[in-house]
Amino acid sequence: MSSMTHKPTNLSHNEAAAIPLVFLTAYTALHDWGGFIDDHTNNQKILIIGASGGVGHIACQIARAMNKYIVGICSSQNIEFVKEMGANEVIDYTKNDIVMASKQYGPYDIILDCVGGIEFIPCLNSDFLQSNQSIYLTIVGDKTS
Repeated sequence: MSSMTHKPTNLSHNEAAAIPLVFLTAYTALHDWGGFIDDHTNNQKILIIGASGGVGHIACQIARAMNKYIVGICSSQNIEFVKEMGANEVIDYTKNDIVMASKQYGPYDIILDCVGGIEFIPCLNSDFLQSNQSIYLTIVGDKTS
């Protein structure tokens, strides 16, 4: 069967089993819900909140493969990892106000929130969204106390 392969030796069975789930979540979020354009010439700008997490780092790779401009948000310990995954710019949420720091790179065509919360909701205006075709989408619900 050409559609099967061996599990990479550096991954546990649980880690390997998670790859299709996070890939499909990232792809569906960007492509089906986010209006992601699958070409290598479109200059879409994407903000990924939680860019070092499971779905976030896969979203970075998908966007990088299509030459999109990626701004990722993560902690200081994951900055290099997120850059390796394809982010053009990385914002350290432990040292920056993420809303203000994100604003300097915007506006965005897609904001993919892999963390949750409401920090960006009041700011979803022309400073953050490129046009009325732009979208903010989250794969998680609001944070609870």
